[in-house]
Amino acid sequence: MLKRHITPLLCASLLAWLPVGGMAQTDFQLPDMGDPSAAALSPEQDRKLGEAFMREIRRSMTLLEDPEAKDYLRSLGSRLSAYGDDSGQHYSFFIVDEDSINAFAGPGGNIGIHTGLFAATENESELAAVVAHEMAHVSQKHIARQIQRAENLSLPALAALLAAMVVAGKSGNADLGQAALATVTATSAQMQINFTRNNEQEADSVGMQTLSGAGYDPHGMATFFERLQFSSRYYGKPPEFLSTHPVTRDRIAEAQQRAQRYDYRQVPDSLTYALVKARLHVLSEPDPRASLRYYQRLIEGGQYRSEAALHYGLALAQGVLGDHAAARHELDALIAREGEHPMLLSARAHNELEAGNLADATRLYREALKVYPGNSALTLQYAEALIRAGDAEKARELLRSHSREHPEEPEVFRLLARAHAELGEQARAYQAQAEYYFLSGDVLGAVQQLKVARQKAGNDFYTASSVEARLAELEKIAKEEKEDRRDREP
Repeated sequence: MLKRHITPLLCASLLAWLPVGGMAQTDFQLPDMGDPSAAALSPEQDRKLGEAFMREIRRSMTLLEDPEAKDYLRSLGSRLSAYGDDSGQHYSFFIVDEDSINAFAGPGGNIGIHTGLFAATENESELAAVVAHEMAHVSQKHIARQIQRAENLSLPALAALLAAMVVAGKSGNADLGQAALATVTATSAQMQINFTRNNEQEADSVGMQTLSGAGYDPHGMATFFERLQFSSRYYGKPPEFLSTHPVTRDRIAEAQQRAQRYDYRQVPDSLTYALVKARLHVLSEPDPRASLRYYQRLIEGGQYRSEAALHYGLALAQGVLGDHAAARHELDALIAREGEHPMLLSARAHNELEAGNLADATRLYREALKVYPGNSALTLQYAEALIRAGDAEKARELLRSHSREHPEEPEVFRLLARAHAELGEQARAYQAQAEYYFLSGDVLGAVQQLKVARQKAGNDFYTASSVEARLAELEKIAKEEKEDRRDREP
């Protein structure tokens, strides 16, 4: 049985079930980690484990599949990656729809950011600091080092174990985390390790180098840590981020000292950061009237970091409430002041779509894509508008092309399935739906969709062949996961 003071490690970011202060100084026995590259998984192993990890995450957590927020996070990650410690590392970013303040890194370069963390940051450099820190856990092979200690675990078992740590961390409950891990595998003791401080220090140091190199304020890391610690001291329960990333006064001081080594710079927030924060606020608020009142109050008060973001949030809330005329007025005024920002163009087109003005919506999306060709969010929204406007054929071709560039995006295949269905292409519709299920973590559901696609393919040899090949791949994965679950049963 796992002992409470022994911490299983995906990376320090996943230690959500370890209570703050629950590990005594004497519990740290740092092993000789050696050369980080020596512990690396092969690229193929890392990719496969990352895919299995994400299937488990999608099965057990609610992810926010908002294309605009995901586009921004990808862009932020790409900017940081260009100045990171491992330029060849692939990163994939996703958003967890949780109001808790947390972030974590997983195998395959997968990095999750909670919506609550977006809201807790006061500027873009603070958000970039957290992302850079998580990227450093990946680039410094903290995950790969520990995985090497679990050689006897199957890939499905390992993915399930890592995901269980993340899910257990949502409660910050040590007993829940221990129970979740115990249900994964009796051999999970191989994942034990009694250190975290070394990894966190290394991730802080490497992350700050990346942060500064990418042009962000290196003080963002220390200020964010300090504010969270202050909040936990005076407002009760500490943010989840502090449970998974223990922050002491020494650690804050070290971050401040590191930041002093870099030239001072005042870094303005990008408009996209401010708009995404407002967007996530509206999407996460179950009562749109509350969002409407919130933005009206802030605008009337005249105290804000970004006036444009407040009016954008107001327009989104108005649109959700069905006041499309008011939303149109706000968005037209915003575009006149701020220019043709892709999120503003998207919001204007989406407002017309929801108002039932399909011709105007498709025209606006088409014009926006001329300004921002290849923009993922605009492409997906344009495809949906085309389907709703009755032009499924154009949507199908658009989505086919987009799926080749973004094969990991579930939303692409959900829309592609709709387009095929509208065109009466049943086999292709089930095939695309299978990919959507698979990317959403439902392997058995994907297998069933492919079996139906095989029946519907009839004499279409090309479709039947591609369905058969994919079915063989997914049945193999389903079999491995089934055997692993059976092995874990008491």
